[in-house]
Amino acid sequence: MKVNRLLFWVLLACLLLAVVGPQAVSDDFVAARYLPSPLNYTLFFLCIVLVCFIRDPLSRIVAAGWALWLVVGNLFIFGSHFRRRLAAPLYVQDANTLFLIATACFCGGIVAFEFLRRPQVEGKPRELSKLATPAALALYAFPVVYALSLVVWRVPTILSGENIVDLMYEVDRGPVYALRTVLIMTTIAIVASTKRLARLEHTFFLVAVVVALLLLSILDGKRDLALAAVIGMGAHFLIVRNGNVRFFHIVAVLATAIAYSIISDVRAARVSGNEPAILYIITALGVEYKDFVHSINYLSIEKMQSIGYDWWKSSVASLLNRSLLGVFGVDKDAWVQMDSARAWMRAYGITLGIRTGIVSEMYYAFGYFVFAATAILGFLLAFIVRRIRKAKSVLGYVYWLAMFATFSMSIMGQTTSVLGAFVTLTYAVVGVFLLSRVFAPRLLFAPNPYQQPTPIQVEEE
Repeated sequence: MKVNRLLFWVLLACLLLAVVGPQAVSDDFVAARYLPSPLNYTLFFLCIVLVCFIRDPLSRIVAAGWALWLVVGNLFIFGSHFRRRLAAPLYVQDANTLFLIATACFCGGIVAFEFLRRPQVEGKPRELSKLATPAALALYAFPVVYALSLVVWRVPTILSGENIVDLMYEVDRGPVYALRTVLIMTTIAIVASTKRLARLEHTFFLVAVVVALLLLSILDGKRDLALAAVIGMGAHFLIVRNGNVRFFHIVAVLATAIAYSIISDVRAARVSGNEPAILYIITALGVEYKDFVHSINYLSIEKMQSIGYDWWKSSVASLLNRSLLGVFGVDKDAWVQMDSARAWMRAYGITLGIRTGIVSEMYYAFGYFVFAATAILGFLLAFIVRRIRKAKSVLGYVYWLAMFATFSMSIMGQTTSVLGAFVTLTYAVVGVFLLSRVFAPRLLFAPNPYQQPTPIQVEEE
């Protein structure tokens, strides 16, 4: 199934939801607060139209994900109302309108980049160069080092069966933990560096290794690495199969969404079987969007800035190291405290950071200039996709796929986390590259006998 056809069925499902949903709600209180307005539906379909103008399947999937994130978030709010998990009544219409216009601008940024640098997504496949042995050893050894660091530093894990949420952001996890983003590259590298497996037992072994890495990445109770790794692997398979989506890929996405929710309940030790299954399903994802809507309802831009939210300073602090900032007399810790997670924590008077998504962050940082900011984000995504398409080595290919996966999660994450991951991935790839140059310079760009040709299309300048 091609990506375009998949998006058609998703759009049809959203149409049915839009028509049937209001008819199923007889409570005027619920309908007035938790159902989208006609303007929301109009803007949503505008976003889908813009998505159809995007040529590259990778960019198209991310853009569609932005639009569908609104559907996921609205379902979460709707279900949370009946589960009595809303701290206060929410009006979704204004927040939906803001988010959908930002999404349309995001899609417009992608379309603009592709207009300027027309993507070539069909043609003769290019074979990537080999991942040199020292580079491979460094990437493949990292999970072992990371697992040992969890034991040595006694990092709380979900295996304890207790509520570890309060401990997740307080304990000292050691120096290796700061490099945990490298697990994304390792997982993608194992899949991208493996040729088509002819024997069934080899396939099972590869699947077992990938599953083990995903489980390792969620032991600390955080789900971002596993989700990013799944996105990166999905993008790789989409490239290899030239935009074809199989039933297995759809099942994998649904399984990831279910696992994402289960991990949340397990780490908080709140698994319950007393609620209807449908409510549990529709509240599996979307808490970040709910927090975004809650912010639009109850927090003003002036209030957030008065309690210390500063997007620029926190972003710079996440990009630059402490020593470099110290040269300019900047206290890195003070600037880090100005990020969105900590600012929203102070706004609500709680001890845990709150993620509301990058659209929320930029709205509270730039006001209605958020629409220009999201257009720039779309331009940047298209640039990253172009670098994936033009990669010549497995190392570069894996690096840009990891960047793509991390960037794709910004819709539900925060800028400082994404920029911090970018920095870590860059340090890692530079370190691996130098290691390869020192110990195996002749192998760095040698042909890879274990790699099947990957359809990274050659683009004409």
